[in-house]
Amino acid sequence: MAKETGTGRPPAVKHDIGMALWQTSGSKCRLAAALLVRPKVLDADTMDEMLRDARIPKVHTWSLSYVVMESGRTDERSRHGGSTTLIRRSPPPGGR
Repeated sequence: MAKETGTGRPPAVKHDIGMALWQTSGSKCRLAAALLVRPKVLDADTMDEMLRDARIPKVHTWSLSYVVMESGRTDERSRHGGSTTLIRRSPPPGGR
């Protein structure tokens, strides 16, 4: 039986809800999603995409803190050139 959480829903259901909220692109939904997803279930490419999509500074910070850092994958290297992509901040739109 899945471990019950404070919401009364199994973690897998909360993860699915979090991923659905992330897809809405709303900043409030993405903040909630950062708290609901299960970071250890996400692969490196999904986390990298989430960080790159997080254009609002608070969403980016929460994604980094609650998803990437909790995943334990901050040391993973990209398949492209060996650079660390999970913790590098995306440039602001219209920026350098």
